[in-house]
Amino acid sequence: QTVVVAGGPKGGARASARLAETKTPVVLLPSYYIETQAPWPDVVGLVQAGVSVSLSSHSAATGLSLDLFREARLVYGRLAGEVNEPASTTLSMMTRNGAEALRQPSGSIEVGREADLMILQIEPELDEDHETIAQGILRSGGPNVIRDVMVGGAWLSRPVPEPAVDLQVRLRAK
Repeated sequence: QTVVVAGGPKGGARASARLAETKTPVVLLPSYYIETQAPWPDVVGLVQAGVSVSLSSHSAATGLSLDLFREARLVYGRLAGEVNEPASTTLSMMTRNGAEALRQPSGSIEVGREADLMILQIEPELDEDHETIAQGILRSGGPNVIRDVMVGGAWLSRPVPEPAVDLQVRLRAK
C-alpha cells in the first residue's frame, strides 16, 4: 500500500479526489511546514474529499519533537470552522487513521485483541457531547495528562495508586 507524505498545495481538488478514490492514506507533518516555511497541503480539501489523513510528530526539520498533541492542535486550527466536528476529525488523524495507514487493526477494544491505547486524565462534564470532549482533549493534551499506556496488550506505565504510595513511604520511614 502506498502512503503519501503531503506537502504543498499541488494538485488541489482533483488530487484529493484521486487519493480518496484509491484509498491512499496521507500523512501530514505540521511542525515541518512551520519550521521550514513550506506550504501546507489543502488539509480541508483532503478531509472533505474523504481522504484518510494522519499526523506525524517527527521529521528532520523538527528534531526530536514527539508531541503529537502539538501537531494535532496545529491541524485543528486549520479545520475549525471549515469541516464538521473538526476536533473529532483531528483526534481520528492522531489515532485510527495512522493505525490504518500502517495496516494495524483499530477501532474497538475487545476480549482477545491486543490493545494499543493511551488513557488520558481529563474530566469532561456528564452532559458534554463528543465534539466538546474532543476539543478538551486537544486543548489540554500532552504528556501531563497521560495516565496509562498499553502496547500490544501490556501496560507500559502503571502509576502506583496514591494510598499505596503513601503506605510505602510510611513503611520505609519506619
